[in-house]
Formats: sequence, C-alpha cells, structure tokens
Amino acid sequence: MRQAFDACNRLGRVMTVRLSEAYLNLKLDELHRRTSSRSRSRRKGRSQAVAGGTAGAAEAGAGDPRRARQDRKGAQALRGGAQ
Repeated sequence: MRQAFDACNRLGRVMTVRLSEAYLNLKLDELHRRTSSRSRSRRKGRSQAVAGGTAGAAEAGAGDPRRARQDRKGAQALRGGAQ
C-alpha cells in the first residue's frame, strides 16, 4: 500500500497533485478493519462447524465421487433396494 501511495505521488508531481499522509492513514485503517473483520468471520465459521459436529466433514467430502456413490447406495437402501 505504501509503495502504491509513493508511486501515485511521484506520478502526480507533473500536475502538482499529491495524496496526503492522512489519506494514506485512512486507507490503511480501512484495510486493517476489513482484514480483521474477515478473519473474525472465518474464525466464527470454523467454530460453528466444529460445534455443529459433522457439518464440516460433509462439506469437505461434497466433491468426492466415492462419497456420492456411498450416499446413493445409502439412499437406495433406505428406499428398500436398488432402483
């Protein structure tokens, strides 16, 4: 972020345009708030998956063809045989 700030100020010299340090600090604060908010929501999601038991395991195996085959066999057994 600091490198982009410095680059913008170097390019702006021709037109006498400059970004202030206050603007940089506001942008850095905004970035910090967004990243900390995302990490909090990820932690919250992980803790809910752990508290929910097998929810995380079901999502983890969702794309596995062997798991899908097992699920179909289980559903067929519940319906009373193969269809």
